[in-house]
Amino acid sequence: METKTFSIGEIVIRKGEEALTAYRVVKGSAHVYLDKGEKIVTLAHLQEGAIFGEMALLQNRITNANIQAGENGLTVELITKQDLAERLEQSDPLIGQILKSVVHRLDTVNEALLKSETREFIEVDLI
Repeated sequence: METKTFSIGEIVIRKGEEALTAYRVVKGSAHVYLDKGEKIVTLAHLQEGAIFGEMALLQNRITNANIQAGENGLTVELITKQDLAERLEQSDPLIGQILKSVVHRLDTVNEALLKSETREFIEVDLI
């Protein structure tokens, strides 16, 4: 797989971008967050071995958070739609069904959590 390196603080994904690639952290860390003006809501800090961008890639939709390289920079392996499709084709069809079910449930829980965690975020926008 192809790798790519990002400098400290460099943006890897911007919220609202088309998902063309998922990423696996090989070295360093990544900060996952939402922002509105000066307000920042941290969603996660990802370390080596973590994968991000997979939900948007699997569901063919836009990204729903910002991700930037952490304090030691970030090296990732790129996972393209084609890579993912080929690996799913090679697996048992039941695995694909289970994956779709898990992704749907996780997406539902993430949306509820995000609404809860960002209530202040939303209220500021409405004022």
